[in-house]
Amino acid sequence: MCLVVGGRDTAVDTALDLLDLAEEITIIHRRDRFRALDDNVRKMEESKKINILLNTELKEIRGTDKVEEAVLYNNKTGEEKVIKVDKIIPCSWSQAKHRAFPENRR
Repeated sequence: MCLVVGGRDTAVDTALDLLDLAEEITIIHRRDRFRALDDNVRKMEESKKINILLNTELKEIRGTDKVEEAVLYNNKTGEEKVIKVDKIIPCSWSQAKHRAFPENRR
């Protein structure tokens, strides 16, 4: 299972591009709606292979020697859940900024 993190065009396009490559895709976005092309959001919503979780953030990545699980946090309900994942694709500037440029952390 592949986890895509983000809510703009890059994240939505990535989720759609994975349709032929992954058996299951989950996309999470911290807000209540995507900020991407409406047609692509509609295609993603109509796909049976893409699970969409809004108001959801990546809290933790777990695994031994490889990615195995992701801890997700719903910022509206406070609920946390753990999902099994094989790959995580960050498509959010804040995600990339914190990992690639630790000196920019707030």
